[in-house]
Amino acid sequence: MNLDLLNLALNEVKDKPKAIKVSPTMWEELREANLITMRRVAAWGVFDLGFDVPCYQDIMLIYDSSIDPDDQQFVLPPNVIN
Repeated sequence: MNLDLLNLALNEVKDKPKAIKVSPTMWEELREANLITMRRVAAWGVFDLGFDVPCYQDIMLIYDSSIDPDDQQFVLPPNVIN
């Protein structure tokens, strides 16, 4: 299950990412499991920008249709990878 791989990767990072890119397949899996929440965003955690973004565990999701689901399901930012 792709969701298990995502959770494993998130548990192994040194810092919790602010955002991750997900493939259409991963997005659909998160949506079907009802795990995508809409959260209000704030610039630098201070200024309310006035719109909501999709999140998983307080991590912003970026739907990226260019990710090949046969190759990978998500992309973590390089600065959080051990």
